[in-house]
Amino acid sequence: MSSPSDQSPYHMAKFDEKKVAEVQRNLMAPGSGTPWEDRGAIGAVAGFIKTLFMSMFVPIRLVNRMRRPEISTDVTRFALGCGIFWGAAIVVSSWLALGPIQSAKLYDEKHPVPKYGDPNQPRYEVDAHWYWGGAAVMAIVDVALTVATLKVAANVLEKLISHDMPQRAPSVLYFNLMGYSLGPSLLAPIPFYGWLAALLWIFLNWLLVAKSRLDAKIAATLIAVILTSIAVFCFVFALDYVELLAIQHFAVTDQRTS
Repeated sequence: MSSPSDQSPYHMAKFDEKKVAEVQRNLMAPGSGTPWEDRGAIGAVAGFIKTLFMSMFVPIRLVNRMRRPEISTDVTRFALGCGIFWGAAIVVSSWLALGPIQSAKLYDEKHPVPKYGDPNQPRYEVDAHWYWGGAAVMAIVDVALTVATLKVAANVLEKLISHDMPQRAPSVLYFNLMGYSLGPSLLAPIPFYGWLAALLWIFLNWLLVAKSRLDAKIAATLIAVILTSIAVFCFVFALDYVELLAIQHFAVTDQRTS
């Protein structure tokens, strides 16, 4: 039978603190290592591919295996690798846009008689050097912007979710969790809707890893990830649109006004 002193507020407070400490796990606890962290032993290509597919199909297991969650170097390099797929998506989009541009005719479709010239004559002239040179530059820029966008997204998610977490996590953990979620970028170069499928899959990964690794409340996590995802989606869509407009501005000439 416990003594009255054991039921004192002081002893109860000590018991509660001990119980909370046991329940809360160390968010920065190291794991056994991701394939990307083990690239020195298994090779960079094998490490990247294995991490890519783990990110797509078992993202929670991947982030729990991080051996160095306190540094961002490994994830930054992995994100750059994923950025290559987004750069390739620009090249694919440029190739898809080239056909309609070249096939556009030099006439007004609203009039039965050609208004501007021969209906069989292309309306636009494309400078191949400028067009593909611009696409290559934009692709390289997209690789770097993948990491920049990731950093902004991690900061936004942290600000939205940190106040509703049982314990505070360092900023680098948000970056690492979201960076290791970029595996679905592999889908980005698929024509037409590959980029959209990649983004939606990445957003789902963010929700899963944030809820699992950060122990955040599901409602707060869902709202934070949705808001962050909307911001990233709008940025990526606007960026790709501006890039294609820039390429066409410098490389495509309207023969009606030339």
